[in-house]
Amino acid sequence: LNQRVQKFNHSLVYESTLGTIDVPYITDGYHYNQPGSVAVDNDGNIGILEDDGRGYRFIKLDAEGEPLFTIGEAGIAGSDNEHFNDARGLTFAANGDIYIGDCANHRIQIYTKSGNYKTTLGNGIGQENDQFYCPTGLTFDSTGNFYVADTLNHRVQIFDHTLTYSTTIGITGEAGTENDHFNEPHGVAVDADGNIYVADLFNQRVQKFDSNHTWKMTLGVTGECGYDFAHFCEPYGVAVDDVGNIYVVQKFGPRVQVFTQKGAYLTTVGGAWGGLNGQMREPLGLDVDAERDIYIADTLNHRILKYALGVPEWKQVNFNGFDKPSSRGVTALEVFQGQLYAGVSDWYIGGQIYRKEEDLDWHLVTSPGIESSHAHNNPAIIDLAVFNNQLYAGTGWG
Repeated sequence: LNQRVQKFNHSLVYESTLGTIDVPYITDGYHYNQPGSVAVDNDGNIGILEDDGRGYRFIKLDAEGEPLFTIGEAGIAGSDNEHFNDARGLTFAANGDIYIGDCANHRIQIYTKSGNYKTTLGNGIGQENDQFYCPTGLTFDSTGNFYVADTLNHRVQIFDHTLTYSTTIGITGEAGTENDHFNEPHGVAVDADGNIYVADLFNQRVQKFDSNHTWKMTLGVTGECGYDFAHFCEPYGVAVDDVGNIYVVQKFGPRVQVFTQKGAYLTTVGGAWGGLNGQMREPLGLDVDAERDIYIADTLNHRILKYALGVPEWKQVNFNGFDKPSSRGVTALEVFQGQLYAGVSDWYIGGQIYRKEEDLDWHLVTSPGIESSHAHNNPAIIDLAVFNNQLYAGTGWG
């Protein structure tokens, strides 16, 4: 656990060390040790914060992903202005200043856009208005107000543009499931209308408040961890784009869910555990830039994933497996009697056929499995064909 190999001679006298104490990885700007937070500034520069008591660094990249500078010392925790201890929160101010939630030091560290220490917000661990107990999610609104998810105090603290305390959302020191309570909030975002979104981690939900801090809506089901589109399982971060779409990253069942400003489900990025481009391992942070590109801190894969909005001039007309997370793809399309039919692959509940009807919604027209009691026998509709004024489906096997 010192991350080194020690060499001793035949008399057991120390000779040399291979490796660097407490530094288990390459410490340049292209390699990251469990990145848990990512943010993009107004110029497209990317900030990365190594998380979970591992890397202890902030790395700033330009818009092309080239390293500019780092703050902190790889693998070394500390409490001075050049070190962090389990830093988890990250955002940029409008002028490019860097704000870092230094969780185990219970403070917000503020640096200039070029990485020079500027000031500290927070006066030691506590429950007063100028104190924090593990600050994590950070954001600004359009008027310069500053928001802090004060995680272990179960609240969100709001400061004005001079960093003077303004108000609190939540009940300080009290975890709860009511709409005026949080249970370890980890992420916070504000849209262009001043609505506030809080990733309420252990309540398995995202809470929406209006600009007067009145509760308006809940995404997810309070207290229920789940993997369908109506649930979250440890939502760590939340972001909003320029049209008010809501992006939520969850640790387990690793994915980013996207919703409209009114809470209607849109789509999902990820959802499978692994190291491929469409997979993740315990993602903990995200941000959305002005082009609606999504940046995801894929923590246990030690990388940042970037997803673009889509292919220009192509429009997505159905979202993610016809409302079933287990649907892996559309494997067949056919027009029959003036309507479009889609054959879907689903290993868990069997291949299915959907029809696009006049209301423009897709409707299930078959039972899962196509006359099979075992989904694995007919996992996909691999072909559809019209013959003799009837529609035929070819399944996988069985």
